[in-house]
Amino acid sequence: MPGSEIWAQLPVVAVLGLFLVLLGNMARLAFHELSQWQTEQNTAREQEREKQRVWMECQEYHSEEERRVRDKSWQQFFERLNAGNQSAINQLSVVSNRMVERIDALTLAITDHDQYVRRNVVGENDEAAGTNGDDAARPAKASRVRRGSK
Repeated sequence: MPGSEIWAQLPVVAVLGLFLVLLGNMARLAFHELSQWQTEQNTAREQEREKQRVWMECQEYHSEEERRVRDKSWQQFFERLNAGNQSAINQLSVVSNRMVERIDALTLAITDHDQYVRRNVVGENDEAAGTNGDDAARPAKASRVRRGSK
């Protein structure tokens, strides 16, 4: 049989064993609560991620709608601008064509007038000089043109 010393140490060993069992049970409860808390946190995170995903999809849809509206309004603006420019270009073309016609008419009138004046001036010079007008009229006319161009 065991000695009396062992029996004297038995209550200490029992208390120590009971303490270890209680400590193990507390560790198991703490671990169980910790893993339950982590599971709740993971569930909450997943729910929050899902909410954020839905919110981001909604925001993306709204921004896409805004982009479409903005693009459509810009297209309308550019179409109006292009139509206005086209109208202005057409008006400018009409005015330019009229101006060219007037310049052509003026050039024709000036040419006719110059020919008329040359015939009359050459005819008067020929009568005054008594020549046929080829040699005498040209140097006088050329000298007048040179003085007038300076």
